Amino acid sequence: KLFEYALNNGKEIKSKTNISKKHISISSLTYDLIKNISNNHNINLSLVGSGKIIRSLLKILEKDNYSFIKKINIINHNLESAAVLKKEFLIDKIDIYTLNDCKEILNDSDIIITATTSNKFLLDKNSINNINNKYLIDLSLPKNINPNIKDLVNIKLYDLNNINENKNINLKSREKEIN
Repeated sequence: KLFEYALNNGKEIKSKTNISKKHISISSLTYDLIKNISNNHNINLSLVGSGKIIRSLLKILEKDNYSFIKKINIINHNLESAAVLKKEFLIDKIDIYTLNDCKEILNDSDIIITATTSNKFLLDKNSINNINNKYLIDLSLPKNINPNIKDLVNIKLYDLNNINENKNINLKSREKEIN
């Protein structure tokens, strides 16, 4: 009975408050950011990495039926890992590439997200041509995008610090709902 009581109270709190409306996971916050950046226009999205964060982000995009995505490029040092993700999400919008073969793909991307375990910079100001607006989001620790990339015009760089700022804002909003 206690478990049932707790479950019912949890459902009631969730339905009568906005406590669950503000995201706090890295993947959900990143989704919010790219959706805001895209302004619901079809974008080319490049994802560098194939781990938990990328998989989680793909699940959120899938749940949203890829509503603002024209193309997804999964870029990884290991094509087999990228192929596993492509097979898991079974949509024709996904292509896979190695990091060595992706300069043109990165140039065609509107948003580039890195989430790898690499301990070195994978992208810098020489990695992309600065033709149009690009948004880069570095979710890696240590960082995978050299901050010198901000020297290029039309480049906006976000990192985990920016994501955590949004997380803290959303946590405070949730706390207000409780009080």
